[in-house]
Amino acid sequence: MKKISLIIMSVCAFIPSLFAQSVISVSGKSEMSITPDEVHLLLTEKEYHSIDFKGKVFIDYGDYSSNINFNQSLYESTLPDDKFQFTVSDKVYEGKKKDIKYTLVDINTLEDRLIRAAVKAGISKDNIKITDIGDYWRWRNGPFLVSRQYDLKITDPVQLNKFISSLDKQGVTSISFGELKNKDMEQYDRKGRIQALENARDKATYMVQTYNGTLGSPKSIDDGNMPIVTSPMIQPRMFKSAAITEMADEAGNFDAGSGTLESLDTFPVIKKTYTVNVVFDVNY
Repeated sequence: MKKISLIIMSVCAFIPSLFAQSVISVSGKSEMSITPDEVHLLLTEKEYHSIDFKGKVFIDYGDYSSNINFNQSLYESTLPDDKFQFTVSDKVYEGKKKDIKYTLVDINTLEDRLIRAAVKAGISKDNIKITDIGDYWRWRNGPFLVSRQYDLKITDPVQLNKFISSLDKQGVTSISFGELKNKDMEQYDRKGRIQALENARDKATYMVQTYNGTLGSPKSIDDGNMPIVTSPMIQPRMFKSAAITEMADEAGNFDAGSGTLESLDTFPVIKKTYTVNVVFDVNY
């Protein structure tokens, strides 16, 4: 009798483990595209020198991307009659130091330009923040050139387009999108997760039906971490390098704003991916 009882207990212990194996574990996924109602534009400016040589104006950014090369350092001489020879885009210019008006366009001048362009576009000064200051590059033993990074909060695509169009790009080293926001993001997240759960249920249903089974209730639901956010960017564009080599005219002047930046009449889209892992009971 004792032996029979042990057998019955062993069978009873085995039955729950048998039923515990009648489950299916699936992942669900959904993707959403959301138009932001607030965009943060990150913009970096750096001081540069304007060179007026006998009425011709050149721009010297004082780094590896500059297309201006002097045969000797302009900073080492103090004599007005010292002769200089320099090249701009392989064209040679010769003159004396007194013929060269070498003017620093300082960071405050650049900031004033930026603020004027922002106000003209309808962007409040209160929505312009300095996020970084300084630089690490010094070229040809020249003066240290200061840079600043700004964060501009923009709430209307028209503001974005007007600002980019009216901004003087001389001295701008990079522009990129920062944080993208939408005031209804919590509702979008809720909808995205529900769609991911529905995707998991549909997937589990047809997989179980392949074996003539029916899907039961969920045993566990795991939110697949935080939503993955991807958004298109204005890649940090080195105006002072790419623009000079590709768009400079003979005098070294260029329009760094031509191309895609001038057509920014819409906000970038926030793309979110939601994932869930769900375990369902299965009845066969």
